[in-house]
Amino acid sequence: MSPPDPRFLGDGPVARRVSAVIGGRRLRQLIRAGLPVSLHEPLRFLIDRRTDAADLALVDRVEALRGALAAGGGEVGVFDAAAAGGRAPAAATRPDERQPGRRSLADVARVTSVPAVWGMFLHQCARASGARTILELGTGAGISGCYLGSAPACRRFVTVEGSPERARLADGILRQVVPHAELRTASFHEAIDALLPTFDAGLDLAFIDGNKTAGGYLDLVHRLAPRLNRGALIVFDDIQWTELQADWRTLSATPGVSWAINTGRFGVCVWDGGDTTPRAVTLFGIGGIDLYQVRRDLLARMGRGA
Repeated sequence: MSPPDPRFLGDGPVARRVSAVIGGRRLRQLIRAGLPVSLHEPLRFLIDRRTDAADLALVDRVEALRGALAAGGGEVGVFDAAAAGGRAPAAATRPDERQPGRRSLADVARVTSVPAVWGMFLHQCARASGARTILELGTGAGISGCYLGSAPACRRFVTVEGSPERARLADGILRQVVPHAELRTASFHEAIDALLPTFDAGLDLAFIDGNKTAGGYLDLVHRLAPRLNRGALIVFDDIQWTELQADWRTLSATPGVSWAINTGRFGVCVWDGGDTTPRAVTLFGIGGIDLYQVRRDLLARMGRGA
């Protein structure tokens, strides 16, 4: 096991030490309480930012593609809310999305795509759960798809993008890491209706990075539920956004979800189906305070974003 890679160390040393102490203690408690094995290693990685040589080789490949994208210049269209199945309108997008209709490729690479630490978390979720069939809703530039689709057990990786322009961009990136990727350009609802009958063996992991309006995440989970295998992971991006906090609270109490874990940026649900009573936890929390939310609010007040 290697020391923490510099690309995973976005926080300052004090924040990392606090997270390691609080997160490590919380993880040990969760494991004793029956946390599924599929989440042990991914959550441990978020806490100590350590991984092995094979993972670091994957990071090298994906982050080189990100760097080339950022350095390439040019622009690409932003997501169209109607075409992307209800993705957030301009008023609800990130505060750094200043130019309506277009984004620089540098912003797409560095801001809207998941950073390396969260990409590796997705990869470890897919690997530790042995996910064979993975669905991503919201392809973006293809960075997150590279991390997800390259998991060793993955036999089918499908990603859906509502913007044709971004889909073409992502396809060129994905093919270099995940040659078996299936990229669908459609609204989420259209894609789900077409895809669900083809998932004969069910879905093992779904990453939802779109439909970021109030109720959007709930709608997508409702649509996917019939094909989710027992023990499937559902990962949601940006659960700290104001528009999505109510959705996350509802998901954390939704029957069929056995565990709902607030990891900071991502929310992770374990799907067991039926009338399973969820257990909702915050990984980096103490005394009812979500440290990640506190950090995000402080950075927002300083004008630095989260």
